[in-house]
Amino acid sequence: IDLDKIPEPDAFIIMYSIIDKASFQRVEEYLTKLHDRDMFRTHPVIIVGNKIDLVRSRAVSIQ
Repeated sequence: IDLDKIPEPDAFIIMYSIIDKASFQRVEEYLTKLHDRDMFRTHPVIIVGNKIDLVRSRAVSIQ
């Protein structure tokens, strides 16, 4: 994610796959980038797990 290429976001939606642990681990990286630029104070951040229909293949714990 290159925040310099995003002109004026109203919010950030970070999506990861529940069947791909690596995609979930990248969420922390993205959150760190937003935190380092103080974006939490001025922009809503939503984290979404997708592919919920593939619950039997879940690689990311609900916790």
